[in-house]
Amino acid sequence: MKRIISILILFIIVACNQTENDIIERINSLEKDFDSFVKFAIIDQTLIKNIGKLVDVNKLDLKTQKSLNSLGLKNVRYIVLSDACCNEINEIEIIFNGNCHLEYNPCGNSNIKPGEYLQEGFIESWGLNVRWILWRNNDFIG
Repeated sequence: MKRIISILILFIIVACNQTENDIIERINSLEKDFDSFVKFAIIDQTLIKNIGKLVDVNKLDLKTQKSLNSLGLKNVRYIVLSDACCNEINEIEIIFNGNCHLEYNPCGNSNIKPGEYLQEGFIESWGLNVRWILWRNNDFIG
């Protein structure tokens, strides 16, 4: 049992590290594509009907799926359209396998600055740009 848990922990760490490096590289080079994804996500009827809930990426409207796929992100599992918003644009969270989360904040008022890395307890955060942050929860219990 101990070996299975160790293998699972290693898988989560490796999956997230690959995801984190991939996102950091893509966010700046594909800024217009990320902006396009936001435009589709905030009007996606599946997300709107399930605001604040995890929505499997395969359940999204086709235009949103296509826009998400154009980002070339790997291991995306869920999207959450938050009920929190700024200037009438909802916050969005992209959730990956391995406890990684990519968050869009339309007003860019997060507690981490672009290019900054922050570790608080089990949470690691990267400021990607003014509106996007990446964070990972390293607490395997929850």
